[in-house]
Amino acid sequence: ITIGTANNPATQIELDNGLISSATAGNSRDGGNVNLFGRSLTLTNQSQIEASTSGTGRAGTIAIANADAV
Repeated sequence: ITIGTANNPATQIELDNGLISSATAGNSRDGGNVNLFGRSLTLTNQSQIEASTSGTGRAGTIAIANADAV
């Protein structure tokens, strides 16, 4: 999952009671990555960002870049 780019970041990424998730289940594959490129990141009301696995693979990474405010 990617929002924005290094050369063209989103102005604002805002989650209100939301979820950004990259997950795999029950296999040996690695989980996907979450890449957020934005000037401002706001999470409210129990919002979450996650990268996980329930199998034998590795969970993905979460990267937040170009942020002036988190």
